[in-house]
Amino acid sequence: MKILKLIQQHDKLEEKIENSINIDKLRKNEFRENLKERKTKRGEKMRTLYEEINEKTIEINIRKREIYLEEDIGKMINRILEKKREKIDMSGLIIKENGKFTIEKNQEKIKQRVYNHFREWTSERKIDLDEIEYNQDWREIYSPREDIDGNIYHNLMSPIKREELDKVISGLKSNKAPGMSGITYDFWKKSKDLTRTIILEIFNESLVKANATDEWKKGVIYPINKTTRSHWNNDLKLARPIVLLETARKIWFKILTNRLSEILTKEQILTNTNYAALKNEKTEILDISINATAFMDDTTLISKNKKELMKMIEVCHQFFRINDIKANITKYELIKINDKEKEDLIIEGEKIIKVNNEEGNRYLGIYFRYDNKRRIYKEKITSIVKSACNIFNWKRLNEKQIIAVWNIVIVPRIEYQLAAIVLTKNECNNLMTRLNGIIKKRAGLAKSTPNFILFEKDLLGLKHIYDLQMEMLYKNLLYQANGNEKLKRLFLIKISQEQKNIWTSKCPGEMQIESKCHHNWILAAMKALNEENIRICNHEIKNTNERHRIKGGRTDILEILNPKLIKNSVNSRRSKDVMFLEDLLEADGINMLKWKHLCKEKGRNTKGKIPKWFLNIEETIIEDVGKNTRKIKNEFLGQATKRNIHLNLLDTNEKIKKNNIITWNEIGDFPIFCEDKKKSKSKKYKRIGVHLEIAKDKLDWNNSPFLIKCEGCHRNIGKKNKEKKECLIYLENDISRIIERRKEDNFIKPYETLNNIIEKNHQLKKVIEAENKDEIYNERIDQIDNIIKSKEEFINIIKYSILEKNENEDNERLKYYIIIEVIKTKSIVDEKGIRRYGYKVIWKIIEERNGELYEKSEIMFIAKYEGINENEFKVILRSLILVLLILAEKSEIVLEKHDIDLLELNAKNYKISKELRLKARESLKNEEIIKYNFEIVDDALITNEFNLYWNQRLINGGYRGWRKKVTNVIWKNEILNSNRLNDLFMYNHKKEFDWQTTLEFISNRIEFSKRQCGGIDTYERSYRIKNLLKDQPTYDTLFQRNTNKIEDNKCIRCEKKEVENWEHIWICEDNEFNLNEIIYESIHRFEEQLKESNQDENIEILRNYNIEFINILESPSIILRGKSKIWELIRSIYNNKFNDLTKKKEEKNLIKKLWRFTYKEIKNRIWIPRCDEVKRLEEKADIKKADLRKRKNDSINDLDSVSISDSDKGKIKKRKTTENIEKERKNRLTKKISLATRDKLTGKVIDGINIDNFWDTTVKIQDYIDI
Repeated sequence: MKILKLIQQHDKLEEKIENSINIDKLRKNEFRENLKERKTKRGEKMRTLYEEINEKTIEINIRKREIYLEEDIGKMINRILEKKREKIDMSGLIIKENGKFTIEKNQEKIKQRVYNHFREWTSERKIDLDEIEYNQDWREIYSPREDIDGNIYHNLMSPIKREELDKVISGLKSNKAPGMSGITYDFWKKSKDLTRTIILEIFNESLVKANATDEWKKGVIYPINKTTRSHWNNDLKLARPIVLLETARKIWFKILTNRLSEILTKEQILTNTNYAALKNEKTEILDISINATAFMDDTTLISKNKKELMKMIEVCHQFFRINDIKANITKYELIKINDKEKEDLIIEGEKIIKVNNEEGNRYLGIYFRYDNKRRIYKEKITSIVKSACNIFNWKRLNEKQIIAVWNIVIVPRIEYQLAAIVLTKNECNNLMTRLNGIIKKRAGLAKSTPNFILFEKDLLGLKHIYDLQMEMLYKNLLYQANGNEKLKRLFLIKISQEQKNIWTSKCPGEMQIESKCHHNWILAAMKALNEENIRICNHEIKNTNERHRIKGGRTDILEILNPKLIKNSVNSRRSKDVMFLEDLLEADGINMLKWKHLCKEKGRNTKGKIPKWFLNIEETIIEDVGKNTRKIKNEFLGQATKRNIHLNLLDTNEKIKKNNIITWNEIGDFPIFCEDKKKSKSKKYKRIGVHLEIAKDKLDWNNSPFLIKCEGCHRNIGKKNKEKKECLIYLENDISRIIERRKEDNFIKPYETLNNIIEKNHQLKKVIEAENKDEIYNERIDQIDNIIKSKEEFINIIKYSILEKNENEDNERLKYYIIIEVIKTKSIVDEKGIRRYGYKVIWKIIEERNGELYEKSEIMFIAKYEGINENEFKVILRSLILVLLILAEKSEIVLEKHDIDLLELNAKNYKISKELRLKARESLKNEEIIKYNFEIVDDALITNEFNLYWNQRLINGGYRGWRKKVTNVIWKNEILNSNRLNDLFMYNHKKEFDWQTTLEFISNRIEFSKRQCGGIDTYERSYRIKNLLKDQPTYDTLFQRNTNKIEDNKCIRCEKKEVENWEHIWICEDNEFNLNEIIYESIHRFEEQLKESNQDENIEILRNYNIEFINILESPSIILRGKSKIWELIRSIYNNKFNDLTKKKEEKNLIKKLWRFTYKEIKNRIWIPRCDEVKRLEEKADIKKADLRKRKNDSINDLDSVSISDSDKGKIKKRKTTENIEKERKNRLTKKISLATRDKLTGKVIDGINIDNFWDTTVKIQDYIDI
């Protein structure tokens, strides 16, 4: 029966009667064979049709992706990465109960289970009141406040105003899911006045009735997959609900919550741990210190030991029990750092199994290991790159689509992981290798194409991982170094550790980091910056932050020691406590200690050999080569002299002996005495002492004073324990000295007379104040040297004008009038092409004495200021800095300029200032008296402790943006120093080429935007890049690549058997047209094209420049010596001479169109016919395209070949060795030249110059580079 049915079905479908089937025909073998043959043919035809349909479908999807790149890049990315959230189909559920799995298909039971599951999910929390009542701590936290006045909520339910409604609607987000009615937020945002009036009436009526419409009380529950990385597997536990409410209801409640938030903020109802509920507020940050053990889950607990950790876990679980929260203990993970406790962690009877996971513990998307090994971070980044490359390799994507997905999606993922690791440059290059190959293949480029084609922003614009990492490090490292106190403290600890690791007094921030620091992110980041000549400190220019350096000498050992010996000598130098050159010198500072003498002086063992580092320093600094005398060379002489006034000064860092007391003179030269007690927490004073006072009934100026303990006076700072009757006072840090004392009849007596004590204290105070005054004066001199950049004469004038107080004026406040007048002059363009803005500046400083101007005190400076920023206010502020450098301390000033008032300008002050200002302006009109230019050095104005310095030059903020400019420098520099393009820059000293137009043309951005792509776009760009690099697949190129079936490098077309290199393509005799013919005919054809599109005006314009256009192309090229400018055109290079033909933008664009048309004509009339002819000849010679993709299996170059004798092998090896040495020498020279040009361009970026217009004219100098 089945056979008969099949026959009937076949006959219905079969159109030819002779092919119909019946039982009699089936009995014949011939018919059966015929039937089999028809079945086979039908199967082949069906396969062909299926393949065509699949190809068409793929082609349609490819075209869609190309359209999406331009119109909806998000949709393109989702399709490529296959990011789609599948809808949950609940036609069947998998249920696990009592360890058994069952499949539920009954729809009614499924509905009931889903209902119960989500009802439990959104059920009301059952607060455990007994737990709150039992636990006092929780009772205090949860107890309601009784001091709140209920009237504060009186206006909460008052009628809503239209302004409130409009404010909430304007802040709504677009493209949000609606409720059951389908009304979206977009509807309300576009609603008119009538609609809003109606909804406002509904809101207010609902408030009056204290009830909302029934429809607003309903919501739609949509289950979604909890995990985005896997299927939900029909398990309800892996599905979570999203409730969609009516948008009108949400607007209503948003208005009410805004009101409530204002009430809570105004009345301060919430505690500081609940501020997150308020607008523009944040919850109080808890102060927690990291120690040894960490507990990680959705809640992260950190503790120094197991006992404290268990206490915190218990608090958490109490909170869970109170609020009916179920915690899954099996998911808890434990990290133990430097663990010495071997005990297990058991919570509520369950042992924590996940302890120090070898694969790391995932936290905020990053996997952390207990030992902080970098392997896991690197593997994660590698997996991200590998997964992306697998997708790119498998899908039929073009280069623009791959680059878009990489730059927009993959790069941010990698950047997030880079927060935990610093990759080396080689590691980054290795990660990029596969991606580079995929993009080159899709772009139709050879594997040997230089990588700058991919990464140059004006060509393909691919982002390199290393460039991305450096941009991030510039910003993040300084954020940590100058951030909050905890981050800053951690940063300084790491810096200090490195300082001790290499045993140096210098700041690691100003040094080249040499140590391995894979597990130390801060040092690894600094090391990466060092490779780009970046430092975070510059103590040579600005001597602030001296705490970064260790004090104790003038010359650090590392400045003298051979760099090769630094690393291995650390332990030896540390054990001998040798950090400075002065540590190796005798007391006279002239002779160097012998090794044994040094060991004895340091109290160390003298056994063993003299270390190499010590011998190296001896050879470096000792004058006598034979070491008969230990005198050091003159250049190392000159120790810092120590202050000595024959007094035993107080050193607050050293412990004071019990038989000593401290004394100093207070105001009025009366002595204060005290005994040392303890350290002080004050920022101003370091120690606290017990106050001693002179017994009044035993006062004798010519004998030692009788001292007793003070029981309390106005100086007393110890107010906590008054019963002790002890007077505690702060010890003066600078003007105190130590005196030995004795006890006599229950009195304390110093070993000096009272007169002598007062005199010595007075002398000490005078010396210290004089030194401080000198120090302040010298500091001002240093500040002037550091801050002001000008001629030495002008700087000396400023130094001589420093104002100081007389001794009788120390406690007086001097008053000065300051006039700063600035007049802007004409801007100029300097020899570097930078526009500089000029200003004439005058300063007038006059002292006021007894209410009148003291004319003799007048100081006046006049100078010019030039800068690249057009900001007059900035010039004024910098001019003010110069004035503040010379004013005396504790002075009052009256400043009149642009409404800047440091003292209130009363009528008198205003009148005086106005008169002085008019005089100053008159002085500025005389150009002859302005002799000096001045500049304020940016380095001296920085406020952050750590900054970025490139080659000791300050980088002024915007670090990420600055690194982007450096990235542009790096890849422009690669173009400049590429061997493939060397002929284009060899003689390019006068800006012959317009590289902006050239790169725009090569990248094909004229016809296709950055977001447009297609096969034509890829082909055109590939063709132009290959011409730029002279990398077309000629027979010479294929022969050098050892391509299969290419026997020689001769041209297959012409009979002269010339080498077919890139140049031969365009001049081969087999070409139907020569270059000159094409150029002349191109102009005519271009006019015909314009005529067809009715552009008669452009034709007239073009005819004015036709001859000049041809003359330029036929004229000799200045850059490509021995060739005409036609060869520049073929190389895709646009000459600047075409820009000089006219100044009108429209005419320039028309000339560029003619240039592009001529380029296209050369391709269509020479290159394409050449390719067609070569293809015909190769097919004739039985050379297929697949053959040209393979390499020859040639064993001639194999040294192990039997046919080559041993002597020939030796010659080949020697020749190859010589070639490799020469190649290495050339590479080394090229690298040094490249570094030199890169530094030049980076220096321009530091100066604020845009390099895009002149990078190509940077001179490559070889003479001064040491190979």
